[in-house]
Parts: sequence; structure tokens; C-alpha cells
Amino acid sequence: MESLRVGTFETNSSSCHAMVLMSAEMYGKPWRKHFFVEWKRSGSEYEPGAGTIMDDSTAIDTLWKDYTGYMDSRGHRPTLTKEQFGDVIMKMSEGVALEVIREEYKTIGDREADSIDDSFYDYQIESSELCGSTYVQLGDVVGIVFEKEC
Repeated sequence: MESLRVGTFETNSSSCHAMVLMSAEMYGKPWRKHFFVEWKRSGSEYEPGAGTIMDDSTAIDTLWKDYTGYMDSRGHRPTLTKEQFGDVIMKMSEGVALEVIREEYKTIGDREADSIDDSFYDYQIESSELCGSTYVQLGDVVGIVFEKEC
């Protein structure tokens, strides 16, 4: 075992301890299957500490930028508008499979579907991973501490 950060307990187990913050207003709503989290990162690595659960408009903006970046890096142009993309990821957050959504948005090809999936899964956390965790409320912020396999 090695101490990497002052004031934390480190093990070399296959799980990590994390904390996510969301507003009390969002916490009080019925939970969807997936929340969108702005993870703290340093390059490609996640930084220790709290991520923040994004509201829907912030999530759409963030994932749209990510998705269009993926599409551009793969030499493709998105067939979806930002509004359509927002509809797609909100449906995915409720647990609707992308294959089902593609029946409605027939222009989504396989490579575009991969870009949507990549963007979605880079920023999501399943509600089930938050349930049964420890909740601490301070003003308008609810802290959710959970353990997740890395």
C-alpha cells in the first residue's frame, strides 16, 4: 500500500471510493436509469474527489461537444441536430436502448451510433450505483459516496 494523496486511505484493491455531488433539487426528482456526471480528469485519468451531476441542458451541451468531436476525429459529419441528439441521450438516460432509438432516427449509421455510445458512456453513471450509498446534504448540495469497481 502506498499513500498517494494526503488525508486519504489508499489500497491496491480493485475498487475505488468516489463522491458525486448533485443539487438537492435534482436529487428530489424521480431518478432516471443514468445520470450524467462531469468527472474531474487530468488528461485521460480521473482525478480523485467529487464529480458533479449535470443538469439536462449542461449534459446536452457537454455530450454534444464530445459527440461532434468523436465524429470529426473519425472523419464523419453528424446527421443529428443538437436538439435531436439531446432527445437521443435523454431517452438513453431513461434506459431506452440506442438500437430502439435508431428506429426513430433512421439516419444514425453504425459509426455515428458508436460516437453517441462513446459520448454517453464517458459521462454517465447508473442510478443503481448511487442507490444504497451514503447521502449527505449541505444546503443545496447532496453528496453521494459510493464504491465502484475500477
